[in-house]
Amino acid sequence: MNTRAQAKWIILGIAGIAFIIAALICYVSKVYTFVFTAAFVGCFLVMTSWKRLRLLKAAEKAVSAGRAEITVFYRDANSGREIQKSVIPVSADNLYFYGFSTEKNGICLFRWNRILRALDNERELKKDDLLSRIEN
Repeated sequence: MNTRAQAKWIILGIAGIAFIIAALICYVSKVYTFVFTAAFVGCFLVMTSWKRLRLLKAAEKAVSAGRAEITVFYRDANSGREIQKSVIPVSADNLYFYGFSTEKNGICLFRWNRILRALDNERELKKDDLLSRIEN
């Protein structure tokens, strides 16, 4: 189902591992100029791809469990206008709410403070309702 999305993040993870290996090679060959840059980029790519792969696995479980889509209305940071997206709730943390978009076949992230409202079949959902939809 998510093979193209998973392939993209696996490739980025492999690139991150390559950067970490390059940082180790630079350290061993005493070319210290690129060690921190390569290590930072490598760690960033590996952690980002690992998080996205975990979210895609959670999205796959949510889709197979038959969870319903909700409509999220949020304020776009760039344009400042209201945008709506239909997503399946997947995960959340303190800053972000993550939803799986079936039309884009990928993970969409929303900042909690920019979500204006969320609707499930014309019923308004609060933050606690969204969190309970993720856990169920």
